[in-house]
Amino acid sequence: MKKWSLKKAWLNHRAWTKNLYLKASLVLALFVLISCEKETEGLGSNLVDGEGFTTGVKADVGVKAFTRSRDSIFTFQAIRFVVGQTSDNDFGDVKASVYTQLRPELTAPDFGPNPRIDSVVLTLVYEDPPFMRNLSEPFTFEVHRLTQKVDRTELHTNKDELPVEADPLGVKTILPNFRNASAPGDTSSPNDIPSLRITLDNDYFDNLILQPAIAGGPELNTLDNFLAYFKGIRIRTTSGNGFVYFDAFSPETAIRIYYSNDDTLQSDNQFRLLTGNDNVFFMNYSHDLTNANARDNVQDTAGGMELVYCSGMGGPIPYITIDKFMSLKDSITSINKAVVRIPITEGSRGQFKAPQNLIGINLNDEPIIDFATSDNFWPFNGEVVSGSFRQGYYEMNITRFLMDAIIHDKPLTIGLLPQRGDSNANRVILNGNKRNENNIEVFIIYSNSKN
Repeated sequence: MKKWSLKKAWLNHRAWTKNLYLKASLVLALFVLISCEKETEGLGSNLVDGEGFTTGVKADVGVKAFTRSRDSIFTFQAIRFVVGQTSDNDFGDVKASVYTQLRPELTAPDFGPNPRIDSVVLTLVYEDPPFMRNLSEPFTFEVHRLTQKVDRTELHTNKDELPVEADPLGVKTILPNFRNASAPGDTSSPNDIPSLRITLDNDYFDNLILQPAIAGGPELNTLDNFLAYFKGIRIRTTSGNGFVYFDAFSPETAIRIYYSNDDTLQSDNQFRLLTGNDNVFFMNYSHDLTNANARDNVQDTAGGMELVYCSGMGGPIPYITIDKFMSLKDSITSINKAVVRIPITEGSRGQFKAPQNLIGINLNDEPIIDFATSDNFWPFNGEVVSGSFRQGYYEMNITRFLMDAIIHDKPLTIGLLPQRGDSNANRVILNGNKRNENNIEVFIIYSNSKN
């Protein structure tokens, strides 16, 4: 292939721009056309030949797709708690746990005369729906106290872990219930999903909270003292199949210490340790792809794959490479729009919850993005576009990416990430370029000069 220099690319680009300015009526028509939501194959069909231009759709652009593991992702900016685990042949063994600070609802608490703890409960408010369509196996939740303070200045990733105490504060095995708490037709109580309640150790919190409060020590006198003293908790599962989401910012998500004293014998007093607000929390996600179909060592990066895999929580993602398009500069006057269509593999949506949107990132020749280092953090590694889920496929406008690749005479490689992948477990299997039918495709809508 003849080398297309940057200088020539710039001259061609200026020529294209000049043509577009001269043909303002065509540009206006194209903008109206592109803004409309239509099937890709029909784009350009309503433009009438004339004004010296013809339009067409090129659908035989070479493309290859394969899967690569992500290095890590930031999870300290997550919008919820994600906890759970799964194991399957496609995405391997995946686990999710959360590390979070807790804040007292007030400092220097006064528990009254001769106080005593009656019960301690961690309440976690579910977000509906969970990741799996049907949670059929009980989950065992464990709560451990941290032995190291959460560093508020660190940009925590999914690979970060903090040390915890050996013995759990509480353990509960339960099949999460996402049915409404009130019976159909019952309007006497809120129609809410029941929260997860994990009973914690009374004696532990007597020594940890109540006795320092009675003694008037410094541990609970200020917020900074408390955060350094209590440190935080880790929530994880040791059994189950699926992931559940918890509302980290709900005032109901908290550790509640129920107590009584000589003035109030009933256990209706409570002291809360709250999540959310200004607390720092992050998720740890682990992906064991040793025997998974998405593992790196079976990927054909030169020729592409039949299937590719896209997962949230820092899991594997598809890479799409388009490298046989340089002839377009000689055969096409103007590229109006370039679209990549990625079909969802049959059966994937029945097994997994697919992302609503995929985010496309121009990798700028980076073979694997190192998400853990600030120098290569992906927003600065190329432009970003969004691809929406349609009827059985994702479609993404990559016009700017393709134009940039042609101008700079380089292959185009795009990574596909699930939207909000730091705080959801969505995943999907997609068709690659080696499927016998319904494989990944690139469409280019173009204009040619008749002169």
